[in-house]
Amino acid sequence: HNDGFEARPINTQAVVMNWFFTQAKCAEATAAAAPYQPPPGAAVSGLPKKTDFLDLPTPVTYGDLQREIAMSLKADHFEGGRFDFNKQLNQKFYLSHSINMGAIEVPAQGNQIIKIPNATYEFGANVVDTKYMLVGRLLTDGRMTGRFRYDLSDAYKAQLVMSKEPGYSQMMADLDYKGLDTQAQLKVGNGPFYGVNYLQSVSNTLALGGEGFWLGGGQQKSGV
Repeated sequence: HNDGFEARPINTQAVVMNWFFTQAKCAEATAAAAPYQPPPGAAVSGLPKKTDFLDLPTPVTYGDLQREIAMSLKADHFEGGRFDFNKQLNQKFYLSHSINMGAIEVPAQGNQIIKIPNATYEFGANVVDTKYMLVGRLLTDGRMTGRFRYDLSDAYKAQLVMSKEPGYSQMMADLDYKGLDTQAQLKVGNGPFYGVNYLQSVSNTLALGGEGFWLGGGQQKSGV
């Protein structure tokens, strides 16, 4: 039965394309109205942190700096074998034993080096506490060393180092100061020897400082 209406076929492809265009326009309008906001902290993560000169970190000590440089530039290589044994007697006291079997290099004529077999035994006694430390070493070749360190306060530390070997002996006393952003040390030894060093943090990643010393006796040396 036909009441004057003519049935026309539906263009499915046109309907689908119109829907896609409508959704694209809505998404474009939403993006223009609400721009992308990065998460908190992401916008400033790539910027360098501002230096707070009232809250700088504490630098390392001058001795630790020299020790790290020496370990990096002068590796501890040796020919032979070594055996170490530590025995803890209580929480503060322990003994150490070390046997070294190697060779001593002796210069000879014609820029030649002669290697003489050598073996040494080292005995050590150590007392370690939260405020002080005692370390002693005795070797079969006649060398002997001793070190005593005591924490006077959170800022000041004192240390005494003594060593003796055939024909030579040495003593060195150190006084260390640790500030909020500084490290300083005063050294006095036989010879006589006088030294001072200082490190100051100037940023969160950089510290500047220097060292000066004077050695008396027959050598008469000084340096900065």
